Amino acid sequence: MIDDLPAQAVCKAVRLECQMLSDDLACHRPEPLDEVFSIESFDSFLQTVKERRRVSGTYFLPAGHFDFYKKTVERMIVACQLPSDAMKCFYEAFIATDQHADEGKHSLRLTTQILPH
Repeated sequence: MIDDLPAQAVCKAVRLECQMLSDDLACHRPEPLDEVFSIESFDSFLQTVKERRRVSGTYFLPAGHFDFYKKTVERMIVACQLPSDAMKCFYEAFIATDQHADEGKHSLRLTTQILPH
């Protein structure tokens, strides 16, 4: 769905998806937790980068999600929806789990800091 949207609509669509997943969990509808974590991680990343805050910490994602989010970020940069350094931030924030399966971790904490002007 997100890959069919204009780059300008991606952040809103990701935010809405997070809200739907949150509602599903609140109503005890089963959702794969790795899917929930993945989309919430990406939403947090998009908001952080869009607001020009520094991304620190690392998210470990399934390889398919990593590749999809990477293409989405590239598309958003081209459309001037994210700053030009967003790809560098992406590589600092996300790691595909199949590359680091031996680490046995799914996530680490993400924190943000305001970037100096």
